[in-house]
Amino acid sequence: MEELVVKQSDLVVLKQLPVIEDRLDEALVAVQERLAAMSNLVVTEDNYKELKKTRADLNKEFGELESMRKQIKSAIEVPYKRFEGGSYKRISDAYKNAIGQLDGEIKEVEGGLKTQKQKELLAYWEEYRQSLGLDSAIADPRRSDIKVGLTVSMKSLKMQAREYLDRINGDLLMIETLDDADEVLAEYRVCLSVTDAVRMVADRHKRIEEEKARRIAEEESRKAREEAEKAVDEAIAENDVVVTVGVESGIEEENKEPEKVLTTSFRVKGTLSMLKELKAFLVNGGYEFESI
Repeated sequence: MEELVVKQSDLVVLKQLPVIEDRLDEALVAVQERLAAMSNLVVTEDNYKELKKTRADLNKEFGELESMRKQIKSAIEVPYKRFEGGSYKRISDAYKNAIGQLDGEIKEVEGGLKTQKQKELLAYWEEYRQSLGLDSAIADPRRSDIKVGLTVSMKSLKMQAREYLDRINGDLLMIETLDDADEVLAEYRVCLSVTDAVRMVADRHKRIEEEKARRIAEEESRKAREEAEKAVDEAIAENDVVVTVGVESGIEEENKEPEKVLTTSFRVKGTLSMLKELKAFLVNGGYEFESI
């Protein structure tokens, strides 16, 4: 097809620039003198009517000036609008239509080339994945962030795919050597990062151990409390009780030695209700006691 070469400078020629003659600078001097004289005037009841007439005159003069400006603008725009809406619009539409048609056809071809590249890359990916023995879920190409573009060579795309799959394969081989391999692998399948997977498993183990230790401590405390209360109940039931009371202080004041731990024993006799009140007092007061 013969190439069409057009010199754009020959298509449109501006024959004459619009020439606008005015004496506005001369008029501006006179207008400024009038306005300067009025700037010091103060509107009063005596002169406001005269000043209203002056304002009306100024508005009229300015309106006439604006009307002339619009007429000149319209006269200049007439030939331009005739040019823009006539032959220029027709040739502009012809260019736009041709460019639009080529743009659509080019995009269709580029889309086909891109699809062909993607298919070739996926075929290579699948072949290499199987050679490494990686399952399709953990080695999903959609998770690789490899961008298939027309400017990227097939060699570069295959190299990116190979490096990505090699990294996953290396990660999996390393995970197999860990004590918590199954747990780490489960996390790795989600994040595809050995570092993050190991950290998440370690954090979970730490939380479990802390919870287990807390539960054991609570259980031991509960049993000790129940045993102490049971011993008191048994003593109360016999209505003849000897109670040993130990007083401890864990409070240290500044520049003072901690209080000594003292132990005292005494026998208590009383009614059943009195002994129950004594038991409640000891329990609520945090005393350590035992039945003997």
